Amino acid sequence: MARRLRRWPRRCARSSTPARWASIWRTRPVATESPSSWSRSSARAFAPRVTPRAAGTTIVINARTDVYLRAVGDPTTRFAQAVQRLNAYHAAGADCLFAPTVDDADTIAGLVQALDGPLNIMVGPGSLPINELRRLGVARVSLGGSLALGALGFVQRTGRDLLERGAYEALEGGLTYADLGALLTPVIVQ
Repeated sequence: MARRLRRWPRRCARSSTPARWASIWRTRPVATESPSSWSRSSARAFAPRVTPRAAGTTIVINARTDVYLRAVGDPTTRFAQAVQRLNAYHAAGADCLFAPTVDDADTIAGLVQALDGPLNIMVGPGSLPINELRRLGVARVSLGGSLALGALGFVQRTGRDLLERGAYEALEGGLTYADLGALLTPVIVQ
């Protein structure tokens, strides 16, 4: 990760417009880690953010630790590892701290209390409701792949409905072309 990030300022420096710089930065909005390299890269990982700021572009760096996602180490040490890593990222300049797959209220509340910056949680089917996450102190939620998985599930149900019954009921409730046009028109006109 750190090697890729070091190339970004040079790419940005060749660009002549803030819009171009912003498009470069949108390609990698989340700083991630590998379990073995997090300490080496944490301080360097956010240094490139000064380039877009100099151009008047605002970005948010959402630094993530995969301690829970990848089940790194002994389960009894994961909380401490996540806090240590996320606080190191915050000290290095991360704006938001992301701990994907943390989904129980006690761990989330503990992270909110132990972290030096705002916590981001990944949500999906079976996650705590947004109001509960807000009550616990979560600052941001991410859907991750949930929207894509939900859309693919819809495609699968529709295909199964067509193949097995020759029916189209799975398509009920979808957008009409008029609805889609109304949604897109403001974007196209601007």
